[in-house]
Amino acid sequence: MANILQKLFANKKAVSIIQSAPPGQIQQLYQAAIRFLGGQLVPYNVADRSVYIDRGYTYNDIVYSVVKIILDKAAVAEWAPYQVVDKKAYAKSRAIFKNMSTGIGGNYEEAKFYQEKGLQPYESDEGLNRLLKYPNENETFNELNFGLWCYKLLTGDYFEGGWEDTASGGLNPGAPLQLFGLPSQYMRIKTATATLPLIAESYELYFGYVIPFTRANILHEKYFNPEWDSYGIQLYGLSPLKAYLKRLQRNNLAQTRGAKAMQNGGADNIVYLDDDKIMQDFDLSKEQMETMKRTWDAEQGGVNNAGKAVWSPYKVGSTRLTLSPVELDLLASEKFDLEMACHLYGVPYALFSNDASTYNNLTVSERALTTRCALPLLLARESSFNRKLQTLPKYKSGNIIIAPDLTCYSELEINKKEQVDWVERSLLPIYRRYEIMGEERPPEMTDEEWNSILVPSGFSLLQDLFMQPGSIQNDVNNLDAIGANPYRQTT
Repeated sequence: MANILQKLFANKKAVSIIQSAPPGQIQQLYQAAIRFLGGQLVPYNVADRSVYIDRGYTYNDIVYSVVKIILDKAAVAEWAPYQVVDKKAYAKSRAIFKNMSTGIGGNYEEAKFYQEKGLQPYESDEGLNRLLKYPNENETFNELNFGLWCYKLLTGDYFEGGWEDTASGGLNPGAPLQLFGLPSQYMRIKTATATLPLIAESYELYFGYVIPFTRANILHEKYFNPEWDSYGIQLYGLSPLKAYLKRLQRNNLAQTRGAKAMQNGGADNIVYLDDDKIMQDFDLSKEQMETMKRTWDAEQGGVNNAGKAVWSPYKVGSTRLTLSPVELDLLASEKFDLEMACHLYGVPYALFSNDASTYNNLTVSERALTTRCALPLLLARESSFNRKLQTLPKYKSGNIIIAPDLTCYSELEINKKEQVDWVERSLLPIYRRYEIMGEERPPEMTDEEWNSILVPSGFSLLQDLFMQPGSIQNDVNNLDAIGANPYRQTT
């Protein structure tokens, strides 16, 4: 054990990694180092959050493809500031959108109707409008979101800095002057002691040296993490790739094996003399065998000799040293890994399939990608940003918020014909029909008509169907007076 520890601490890089790790992960790093020094196969270290990037997004084409298709979809939406004019309508629109993000229902037209009813564009805040276009000198707001969401999908959380540096300063600061993303794999959360639950007290970026950040300066958004310890590991987001890590390592090894096989792959067979007479008479030297091999390669190798019979003056034998990529079934394994990665992130596998039959379901798959993958990122970003925004004095009232414009996702719109058919068969008040269809109230419609109920048979008003006939005695008397009543006998 002493020799192992001496080797470990002689490695400066290993020491720096251990020193920079959160306290709750140090033991795992020691165990990984000891397994390595013991000569065992070392699985990817779950305590090292950079492995999800170094061996995932930037290394593995499956992880890159699945994550990027989500990011491309989510980053399309433009953002703008709004003033909340009807909190109930705004809350209802968010509830419908959240229901849609589960993939089980929700009416986009209805959600859009309530959002337009609850919010109105707010252009009076120059600082906030500028921030939502160019949050820093290097990125647009969409590019910033792309990066933050990439960290969240890979490591389980993102850290956005710049919130403490606001315009004007003083007692009534405005919007932050700039916002920027921080590498979540190198961020460390410092907690207050003797508190339950543990809360973030400050943050540190460790990248060769420590850069401190106050709690007020950082917006931290994360996935739920069920892992707990006394050092605060639960304050970090749980990476979706953590459950996929063994499969990720296997896929990386399979691709390396396939690449080596394609690049000549080394020796696949060992050929040897199997003639007892020859072997009894003499023993070939290594040099003689190499000469025979060169002669063989020169006369029998190459594509021009493919399919020809080979003649040998000796009886020879051959033993396979390796299996080919086809025999290893690497392609089928990689296809299955892609399918599991899609399941991991909720991405429809049909978007990666070349099967012609899946193109009929392209619209359905695009809708599923938007609702199950993009919407959760957008709604979580909206909630986190507005919550952080309301910590600033100018926005403390909560009347000024930011929200994404979801009209860019045309796949969320319900087929109008199907929607009209459904509305026609329903017993809904007229105002609900207009809300569902996303249409405004006609100005000539009275309140009584607006709240009336139509029935499917000819769109008659419900009260008309139950209207009782009035007295007809006056009409009968008039017909009698002129002798025009066909049911009255005359003399």
